Amino acid sequence: MNQTNKTPGITCPRCNKTIPVSIEQLLTSHSVICSSCCLVLTIDKQQSKKAMDALSKVKKAQDEVEKVSTFIAKAASKNTTDWSRQRRLT
Repeated sequence: MNQTNKTPGITCPRCNKTIPVSIEQLLTSHSVICSSCCLVLTIDKQQSKKAMDALSKVKKAQDEVEKVSTFIAKAASKNTTDWSRQRRLT
C-alpha cells in the first residue's frame, strides 16, 4: 500500500490550507490559528468531548508505541554491541 507522508493537521474552512496541529495541541490548546489567512478556530472541548476522549486514547497509544520502540531500539543496540564484542574475543 502506498502511503503519503502528510503533515498532521486540519483543513482551514476559510482558505482550505492545512493548519499543522498535533493531537497534543488539540488536547491542550483552546484554539488554533491558520498561518495562511489568520482565522482563529476555537476548540470547544465540552461540545467535542467524544472526539477529545478519542484523541486522548490515540495519544496514549502513540506514547506506548514510542516507549516500546525506544526499548526495542536500545535492546537491539545492546545486542549488536554484545555480538561485536564476542566476535572480537574469538
